[in-house]
Amino acid sequence: MRVLPICFFLFFCIGLGHAQVLPPIRSFEPSEYAAANQNWGVQQTDAGWMYFANNAGLLEFNGVRWTLYNSPNGSALRSVLALGERVYTGCYMEFGFWDMDPFGQRRYTSLSDGLRDQLLPDEEIWQIRSVGDWVLFQSLQRIYAFRADHTEITVIPAQASRAQLFGYAGELYYKKEDEGLMRLRNGQPEVLIPGQEIADQVFIAMAEVKGMPALIGEDGAFHLLYPDGIRTWTPPGLVSFPGIKLYSAHQLYDGVLALGSLSQGLILLDAEGEYMAKMGKAEGLNNNTVLAVFEDRYQNIWLGLDNGIGVINRGSAYREYIDREGKLGVVYTAKEYDGRLYLGTNQGLFKSASGLGGPYRLVPGTEGQVWALREYDGILLVGHHKGTFQVEGNGARIIAETPGTWEIKPVPGEDDLLMQGGYQGLSLLQKGDRGWESRNTLEGFGISSRFFEFTGPNHIIVNHEFKGVFDLDTDSALRRVTDSSQTPAFGFGASLFRFRQKVYYANSSGVFRYVGNNGGFVADTLLNTSLFSGVDNPIGVVLPDERAERIWAMGNSTIYQVEPEPLGGGLKTRTIHIPEGLRRRLGVVGFECIAPLENGQYLLGMSDGFLILNPDRLREERPVVQISKALHYGKNRDSLVGLPLMETPRTLQSARNNLEFQYGVPQYDKYREVEYQYWLEGLQEDWSAWSTRSEVRFDNLSFGDYTFHVRARIGEAESDGAVPFRFSISRPWYLTYWAIALFTLAAAGMAFLIHLRYRAYYRKQQAQLQSQARKKLKRKKLKARKKLVEVRNANLRQEIESKNRELAVSTMSLIRKNEFLNTLKEQLKKAENTAQIRSVIRTIDRNINNEEDWEFFEAAFNNADKDFLKNIKHRHPELTPNDLRLCAYLRLNLSSKEIAPLLNISVRSVEVKRYRLRKKMDLEHDQSLTNYILEL
Repeated sequence: MRVLPICFFLFFCIGLGHAQVLPPIRSFEPSEYAAANQNWGVQQTDAGWMYFANNAGLLEFNGVRWTLYNSPNGSALRSVLALGERVYTGCYMEFGFWDMDPFGQRRYTSLSDGLRDQLLPDEEIWQIRSVGDWVLFQSLQRIYAFRADHTEITVIPAQASRAQLFGYAGELYYKKEDEGLMRLRNGQPEVLIPGQEIADQVFIAMAEVKGMPALIGEDGAFHLLYPDGIRTWTPPGLVSFPGIKLYSAHQLYDGVLALGSLSQGLILLDAEGEYMAKMGKAEGLNNNTVLAVFEDRYQNIWLGLDNGIGVINRGSAYREYIDREGKLGVVYTAKEYDGRLYLGTNQGLFKSASGLGGPYRLVPGTEGQVWALREYDGILLVGHHKGTFQVEGNGARIIAETPGTWEIKPVPGEDDLLMQGGYQGLSLLQKGDRGWESRNTLEGFGISSRFFEFTGPNHIIVNHEFKGVFDLDTDSALRRVTDSSQTPAFGFGASLFRFRQKVYYANSSGVFRYVGNNGGFVADTLLNTSLFSGVDNPIGVVLPDERAERIWAMGNSTIYQVEPEPLGGGLKTRTIHIPEGLRRRLGVVGFECIAPLENGQYLLGMSDGFLILNPDRLREERPVVQISKALHYGKNRDSLVGLPLMETPRTLQSARNNLEFQYGVPQYDKYREVEYQYWLEGLQEDWSAWSTRSEVRFDNLSFGDYTFHVRARIGEAESDGAVPFRFSISRPWYLTYWAIALFTLAAAGMAFLIHLRYRAYYRKQQAQLQSQARKKLKRKKLKARKKLVEVRNANLRQEIESKNRELAVSTMSLIRKNEFLNTLKEQLKKAENTAQIRSVIRTIDRNINNEEDWEFFEAAFNNADKDFLKNIKHRHPELTPNDLRLCAYLRLNLSSKEIAPLLNISVRSVEVKRYRLRKKMDLEHDQSLTNYILEL
């Protein structure tokens, strides 16, 4: 059972004193876990949470968050033991246990309070062990044994220079000064090895070595307990560490010994004492002083350091080589050859001293970018920026100085020919006496040829990411291109590869199969289904492993491995999830390196070294997610209060309707990432999107019933979900039933009062409206009367205008008649003066001064302007009838010329009459007579 893990580990951990291929190592700085530097003990509870005896107190880590519980008396915790979910600790003059309360917080209970009178001065608890139903606390002077139910206590004298309780085969051992190695049986100590045989020895642990129990000394000596006595033995793996001082040790599940030293870090030995690996500050730990070693249930090795905490993922499917000095550069290609690992990087070609372990040294003359490493006929060829090299011994010889060699492939049917693609097209290598030599450049094609494949003896297809795919026909000797065609590029990240004897073209939009006969490429349903699921599609190139008949591709957080199914023609896809931070370290996008190694393993090139992946060790275990804290608060987060995590539903006040949930999975693997989904039933319809966030907040939740669910996944393995967290938020006081009833009554009373108020208001409004209506009616009547008056006035004006027109017509008739008579009279006067003519003239004179005409005119004038003559008589009583007649004519705005015929006088006489009239009226010199009369 132990052979395979040991051999597997030995395969990776080679190279004493040099950089090694090691399990992934994580280090936690004191600033990260927010506690003191030194950590004296490490333990794990049944829930998978880690606990550390720290100088500042009990340090808890659940895989996501660190929590520090201060020491009970402020002194440094020196020891820790986890039994189930209870955690025991010991420190200066104090020991006891910590239980988890309903709120997810550890609460301390002292066991030493009842022993205050029995504790020795300055006693400090350095070790805690359990056996059966007993828990034992060891100081430098005594052992305090408690039953698990704390109903019984036994004090055992145990004077020692260093407190160490060793558990082995279900029994406890310790060294007591002057008496030797003691064994506890049935609560009573018995001497196993007399003191004189081990008087000068300080032991740090007990383990099974070479099939025998062995005491491990701090000087590195192993004391094997044979039936016939004790024998001292120095493991061969420690020979290279003269003068080493060990402080802690732990035997791992497979028998491997993990030895913590004071200055050399952690050293791993197999069960036979052979060296396996060393891990210290140079390999990634915070320092080289290991105070405590512990193996958890996931095969991780935890280290309590003098400065920080370390964890080694020994059970991981990955091993890593980290180039902390930056000499390698970015790894683009790799190849196992002649018992060594060769790495092609942007700095040149490097090779290991032996196997996979370091140190890696630059092969002289290969400085610069290396693109490909290929082995043909037992010779390793190097595709380099400068051309093509052939590895020979400890060096390399350039065999083709063509500008830049991307790739090298065999020519079908020609064992002594290789085709290479370079910056300026294709060229050939031929096998010669000294290995491979340059033969010729393929004429007629000068396009960069990173990806190319033979599809026939004299037919080649070449992919250029930006220019597209070229179909080339060559002559039979492969010396020139006879015909070519081009398919334009589409998508980006294009590559060309061979899989299951077919040629494929892949880019960002999918995978396409070459069908030949000018058919070009068609979408391949099987590969597109395997790689392009739409969740995390591949970016970069597809990498074939023709030896194992599988292909690889990388997404942002996924590595895809596709291979044929054992039965049928389908494909089997394995999805390997990796943290996005690791993906960014896996080389340059489009130049990824996944190189096959022996034993089915693969090398993944990184920007600072490489990873070794063993797909067979990938495990898909369902994660167990736990809600670690449930907090609620009011308007600000300063009022955070925890909630009990038990299953009973909780009811929260409406004023504290903001909640925060913290959850996590106790997962400690460096290259595995946990994702979470949550669902607040009562608020959300479905699960949230997957996220690495391990907490969520809900603000301003309305009243009602809620159930919080959370689940997790690691890769494709999904948890069953945590225990549902049920809670309710009470109604605010203003929405409680009694408040609603009170509000209803108040509303009814208010409605009644409003009704009364509105009724009074409407009555008042009605009275106002009636008053306004009456006023409006009155105004309407007044308007009607006014309108009637206006109509009457209009009628009167029309009547006056009509009469004025009649007056004007009559006046004009009189004027024309008199003018005619005057004209006739003047003509008659010129005739012979006979009696008859004189008689006619007298008749004319009578008609001109006809009083009837005046009376008719006067009557018409009075109808048109009835008050004028009265007014003017009233103002000027001295006026004569002739004066009034002149005033009437002037009132009509007649000129002197028009008035003269009416008065049967000359115009001059009219002017005289006007002058006299002005005098009678006593008008000013500059005052117009006509205007005065018109204005009366």
